Amino acid sequence: MEEIEYTLLQKPDCKAYEIPPAVRSSGHLAEEWKNCIFQGKLRLVAKGKFCFIQLLTRDNSLFLACQVNPKFIERTVERTKDSSRYYVLTVVTPNGSNVYIGMGFDERNDAFDFWATLLDFAERIKTEEQPVVEVAGPDLSHLQLRDGQMISLSGGNKPVVANPPATQPKLFKLKPPPK
Repeated sequence: MEEIEYTLLQKPDCKAYEIPPAVRSSGHLAEEWKNCIFQGKLRLVAKGKFCFIQLLTRDNSLFLACQVNPKFIERTVERTKDSSRYYVLTVVTPNGSNVYIGMGFDERNDAFDFWATLLDFAERIKTEEQPVVEVAGPDLSHLQLRDGQMISLSGGNKPVVANPPATQPKLFKLKPPPK
């Protein structure tokens, strides 16, 4: 059976950059990216247990696709050290080599939505893979009132009679609003 492909997120403005190799072990800096090689749309698509980052041109043709394993998001999508709006994508080419592409948003909210959607997807996959454990509690059916059974309580001078919840009226009175 074919797995369904569905869109998790779409953003109308996204940029991709040719990035220099990381010269420090701490990671990439977006301020070093000078050559913008793409300006278009971003679509985050899920299919099965994987999601795909797709960069699309204005006429919706595919510029780049990057598969993301939700168990190892940081291996595919790395945040830059100097900005919360830019990421480094690790794209695997058809011959198996890795290409690093810078990706960024003009708006901080778009970058936050992108990162939050990736994390939400990863969390959902993680929860789906955990086995469902049902814990059986004690049988409390012997504590329920039977049909027609009534409980009578005495409170002070006058007796109070409680009906089972199914036969109690659902009406109540509210105080009038203040004038």
